[in-house]
Amino acid sequence: MKLSAKYLFLVAAACAVLSLPVVSMASGETTVLSNNSSNLFIENACKKSGINYARLADQNNIDELALLFTEDAEFVLAGRSFKGRKAIKSIFLMLQKRKDHISRHLVSNYLVQVGESGNIRGSSYITLYRLPKKGATAAAPVLPDVFAEYDDDYQISGERCLIKRREINLVYVRQKDNKS
Repeated sequence: MKLSAKYLFLVAAACAVLSLPVVSMASGETTVLSNNSSNLFIENACKKSGINYARLADQNNIDELALLFTEDAEFVLAGRSFKGRKAIKSIFLMLQKRKDHISRHLVSNYLVQVGESGNIRGSSYITLYRLPKKGATAAAPVLPDVFAEYDDDYQISGERCLIKRREINLVYVRQKDNKS
């Protein structure tokens, strides 16, 4: 098989880019792109924890949701801080009791970075939809209720990546009276 010079150049350029350090915009700390299997494992495991958070919240599976956090985790919501897995579980149980809808968290723009010092930071956007419970009718179209950003610190525990700190920064909350 004969490879073109253009193809070889693109492959060489891609390999060179993967070996270069970049600067994280969030912290200013030098972050090495995922060019080794250890970083790839960590990044994937932490993204998986973040996605599982959304799925478990939507499924109202509070027991499993709480296990995504470290024992001494911090969860910051609307400026209020909840410390420890038990406190975090309690806030989710309280929210679940008041829940009169079906929720769907759509997670996007997920970024996990492993710093040179070993710290693991993540960020993502969420779009939250709240739908009437089964049997109720919804006025179409269904608009998003919340846009927010998750800012995370992670910690590896065995084969898992746990959330050490999650702060939810609200960008937009649709008012019930306002259809926009």
